[in-house]
Amino acid sequence: MSLAKFIQMLIKIDSCSDVVKEVFVDDNSIFVNVVEEAIKSRFLNKLVESRNDDNEFEYVKEQHIIASLLITSLYGSSIHLNKAIHKVLNVVSNELSGYDDNSLMSFLKLLGIDADFSDKCFTSSIYVLVKKGKQIVTKTCYRYRIRFTDYINMAKTLLTEENWRIISHPILKGYVYIDRKDKVIRLVIEYLRNMLLTKLRSLQNNCEHIKKLIDSASLSELIRNIFGVYSNMHATVTINNDSRNSLETLTKSYFESVNSVEELYKASSKFFPPCIKEILEILIKGENLSHHQRFALATFLINIGVPQDVIVDLFRRSPDFNEKITRYQIEHLAGLRGSRKRYLTYSCNTMKALGMCKWECNLKNPVQYPYKFLRNAKA
Repeated sequence: MSLAKFIQMLIKIDSCSDVVKEVFVDDNSIFVNVVEEAIKSRFLNKLVESRNDDNEFEYVKEQHIIASLLITSLYGSSIHLNKAIHKVLNVVSNELSGYDDNSLMSFLKLLGIDADFSDKCFTSSIYVLVKKGKQIVTKTCYRYRIRFTDYINMAKTLLTEENWRIISHPILKGYVYIDRKDKVIRLVIEYLRNMLLTKLRSLQNNCEHIKKLIDSASLSELIRNIFGVYSNMHATVTINNDSRNSLETLTKSYFESVNSVEELYKASSKFFPPCIKEILEILIKGENLSHHQRFALATFLINIGVPQDVIVDLFRRSPDFNEKITRYQIEHLAGLRGSRKRYLTYSCNTMKALGMCKWECNLKNPVQYPYKFLRNAKA
């Protein structure tokens, strides 16, 4: 059975006992042996590391992946779990890319998604582009379609991106039409990400049987040690009162003196606008941000003076974190690379248009919020 089919099976079960029954042929000893192998081979370690390398899955059996996901959900943090899910779904995405159209549609139907494809165009769009004074006519053929309600459910984490918004696709007779197979796969992966995260979180309260098996096999301490190694990197941030958060110190020099994600999070509870706080909360939990969310958060932090090392460390919580790429992008946004242009944060109107703001702060730009807060508090 393919990994994609195992994941499809996992999101439909109701308890950890069902996992053992369906994936490990109802044999507790097989499950324990698989967990032990995942520990000894260091696969469980690799699953929660920041490094992203699909090759680490090359010789790993599907049962080891499922067991490791389950163990991560029971013993790791939300950041560990999001990172593990991200890595597993990268492998599933590559697997689905090798499916033909019929097999891909069959898989969607197993997920309960109403989708079809056609060798011919369901519908098409004609665009006229002007390039170097010449008119170029292009035709887009839409060979895939997904029921509107299913599309909304699959794309809900992508809808701030222009390419995924409803207005970017033809809609006819209750279906959203899509032109490329890779777009369909991206939607499937986002759907699986949300479903898998929800399922694994729900199983946490129904897994005493698994925890007893792990304890009886003397594996629980080994597992906790694995997640403890990465606890500093994936530390859970909590809010505590701090004298540095006093209104008198709310200046750009204050933000420049912030030297950790924990300090930044404390400051955000009072001094960040709701739109930025919402994005920050998503990242703190280790969940993926859209391109626009990343841009808004990074440029906001840059423009209020937060040190780049702290910003990079904050983004370390992202499931797809790559330090070299992240540091380059932060430096680029700060005007230290490329065109040397320092990027501003999206305006409040743009944030609303992108669906990232539903508040009324009476501002033109989120960067103004800390200083407005200070002025109002002193009034």
